Amino acid sequence: MKIIFILLFFITQSVFGVIVEGEKGELPIAITPFQSKTGGDVDKFGEKFMEIFLFDLKLSSFFQLLDSKSFIEPNDGESETTIKFQNWKMVGAEYLVKGSFEIKEGNVTLTMRVFSVVEEKAVFAKEYKGETASIEPFAHFIADDFYKFFTGQKSIFQTKVAFIKKVKGKKQIFVMNVDGSEKRAITSNGSINMLPSWVGTTAIIYTSYKDGSPNLYLQNVYTGHTKKLSSREGINSGGVASPDKKMVALTLTKDENSEIYLIDSENGDIKKRLTNNQAIDTSPSWSPDGSKIAFVSSRNFDPHIFIMNADGTNVKRVTFQGNYNQTPKWSPKGDRILFTARDERNKFDIFYIDLTQENKILRLTQDEENNEEPSWSPDGEYIIFTSTRTGSSQIYIMDKNGNNQIRITNDKENYFTPRWSPFQ
Repeated sequence: MKIIFILLFFITQSVFGVIVEGEKGELPIAITPFQSKTGGDVDKFGEKFMEIFLFDLKLSSFFQLLDSKSFIEPNDGESETTIKFQNWKMVGAEYLVKGSFEIKEGNVTLTMRVFSVVEEKAVFAKEYKGETASIEPFAHFIADDFYKFFTGQKSIFQTKVAFIKKVKGKKQIFVMNVDGSEKRAITSNGSINMLPSWVGTTAIIYTSYKDGSPNLYLQNVYTGHTKKLSSREGINSGGVASPDKKMVALTLTKDENSEIYLIDSENGDIKKRLTNNQAIDTSPSWSPDGSKIAFVSSRNFDPHIFIMNADGTNVKRVTFQGNYNQTPKWSPKGDRILFTARDERNKFDIFYIDLTQENKILRLTQDEENNEEPSWSPDGEYIIFTSTRTGSSQIYIMDKNGNNQIRITNDKENYFTPRWSPFQ
């Protein structure tokens, strides 16, 4: 990613950020196409920028983006003296966003202004400088700045997603932007790779058969540097780093049964065996404070979700509905645990356990083929998952309550196991 420079030249708000109260999707905003000051083919830059910028805002589900077809006079300038605010009130806009850009020798200077339609004045304006070759990170950066102005919070727009895709019949690990763009292969070993999990923003733990057995590896996604973390007899899988990154919880079958262990994240030495049961124990997931681990166990015959302390003590079962519950993922806020369950139609859907309401279970997907492999966004507001609702297995994003489901991959390939990165 190229470095983006940003220059603030005025803000008319006394406090940075408009922190809007209320439900997501309730803030009506009109956004006009950003105008080129250079002309010619550079207008293509503006089209691509608007495509990325608007997709990000739609993905957030915070804004109600008004249909541009309803705009009465969209090109009424970029100043309070030329904008016809009454026209924007008539289409229901509370805020109006205008912008322009100029390109010189591969560099772009973009200006964005936000106006309060109700107050008929500018509330925010910034000038951004970057390189035209880096339009993706440039657009995501500006969308993040825009989101932060209205909410006071960091957005998901600059985060990454790791996932599995088949390449020549084998499963390889890729990384992409959260909008599905800029897919990049992390492994290309001609083998089966699975269950990626982020360690910070630069490394991924995964299981691979590249040396013949299912071993656990740690790989830097930018340099490609790889080291083997665990290659014990049997399966070494499902590795997830603790919040402090000092330990990795994983599933080992070295003792002829599937059990959960802790290993040192640097040298792979076993620190502690956490489960010791004749049943299958697998799929560990850390609580955000590192004090507990959720996991799947068949110790009551059918697979269900359990919670234990990080030292393996105080094991408690938390799902009692259904007969096949799997893949728990603890939320960054610590209040929910996502999981996948097989329903009465023999299809998989996504549910969550509300830890604040006596482990109440709520359903997020339904009646759209198989929905599986959920993963939380780093702010705990969104969920990424796979779905076969269009025939092939594609990646979707929805908000934490199951609303605003948006498909972010769109081709004939099958995608598996999306995992959201932490904030950059």
